[in-house]
Amino acid sequence: MCIGDIAAVLFACVAANHIGPIPDIERVIHHRIPIVGCQKCLSFWAVLGYCLWQRNPVIESVAISFLCAWLAIWLELLMAYIDTLYIKVYGKIYPTAHPSDADTQHSDNPLSGVRE
Repeated sequence: MCIGDIAAVLFACVAANHIGPIPDIERVIHHRIPIVGCQKCLSFWAVLGYCLWQRNPVIESVAISFLCAWLAIWLELLMAYIDTLYIKVYGKIYPTAHPSDADTQHSDNPLSGVRE
């Protein structure tokens, strides 16, 4: 079992929910995807699937999957905290919005005015 691979699966599951592609997909298909739309559930099932695909013992795979589901909560919290820091720093560097950003100034998403 490769811990790096499991960490990558965990990160991908949490990031997919945190950054936003999952809610966007749900909006496009007009259907809620309960397991995929929850970082804990997605982390559990994805890690379990990966571990079993790697032919790890079932009990060990289930235990690691539960651990990853629990870690997903903390990783989501860390990502949210980093977002908050980013918004603070971005506001200090760019205190006023550019006129070209007028369409994003009234968005509910605090990251909507950030250019990629």
